[in-house]
Amino acid sequence: MIRIAICDDEKHYIDSAEKIISAHFHDKEIKIYKFDNKCDFDTVFESATALFDIIIMDVEMPDINGIEFAEYIRTKNKQTRIIYFTNYIEYATDVYDTEHTFYVLKKDAAERLPVALDKAMAQLNDINDDFILVDTGNSEQIVIPVKDIIYMERLLRETVIKTVSGKEITTERLDKLENKFRKNVMTRVHRSYFINMRHIKKLSGNDVIMSDSSIIHITRSYAKKFKEDFMNFIKHC
Repeated sequence: MIRIAICDDEKHYIDSAEKIISAHFHDKEIKIYKFDNKCDFDTVFESATALFDIIIMDVEMPDINGIEFAEYIRTKNKQTRIIYFTNYIEYATDVYDTEHTFYVLKKDAAERLPVALDKAMAQLNDINDDFILVDTGNSEQIVIPVKDIIYMERLLRETVIKTVSGKEITTERLDKLENKFRKNVMTRVHRSYFINMRHIKKLSGNDVIMSDSSIIHITRSYAKKFKEDFMNFIKHC
């Protein structure tokens, strides 16, 4: 799901942006959050009920400087893409020193906002090659670097994500987690195991020995696919 926040003190601009976003992402699963003041945004953002992928931020609102607030947001979540949304061309020079995706004039929104959204999604796809976002329950999510994941194991109704620094627990099933990876570094070796090929230390018969010394069995139904994935991984790494 793509989580998009629109922050603007004028409702008709929020509604206009929402309409453009919904039409542009008609074939994707999205959730749009709408805020016309900083207080409401703070309540959602700080409570971690939503980690926004994209924020469309008005540069000038009565109780907030959009540029400064966007920079604050990125101290909390560096993956969030910021699209500045304004009526004033003179603010363009002010955003040169900030990390953002696009600067869209409201009068050009119909033409330029879809372009900005595509650019933001391209950047998110690049980021998601290096990180995954995992639900941990209680409406919270954590960001895990793919390079730190050793393996994932499904145990009853939970999935244990073993990392170089410990482990994380999620209720997300392996099939759902598998779809979050874009680079060909993860592979299934067992109905209950999904491993990171970067962390394979040794192959021993039908077992893989991982970098943390865990021994994981390769079942017959996954053996052929694992061999293909691993050879392809070695060829391109």
